[in-house]
Amino acid sequence: MKSEYRQAVESVIAQEAKLAEVTHLHAGVVFREKQLAEALRLNQETLAQYEARVAELESASASPALQEVQGELKEINASMKFLCREVMRPEV
Repeated sequence: MKSEYRQAVESVIAQEAKLAEVTHLHAGVVFREKQLAEALRLNQETLAQYEARVAELESASASPALQEVQGELKEINASMKFLCREVMRPEV
């Protein structure tokens, strides 16, 4: 009878440890999801601003200015891709 009780208590202790570990992992995932959601929101806002600027320049038909903005957009796009890759990279 004592052996069965001891096994039951050990099972409870082991399960509590597993629950604590899973709870900790879940909290990390929730935090990461919030980070990614914020990064997504900021990137969408930035993209909208740049698209508005491009539309403004296209309507002005400013060829040299348009080429300059296109170059800047390419640089920004490359930076955003890099940042997204960094944010999405699994932590080791």
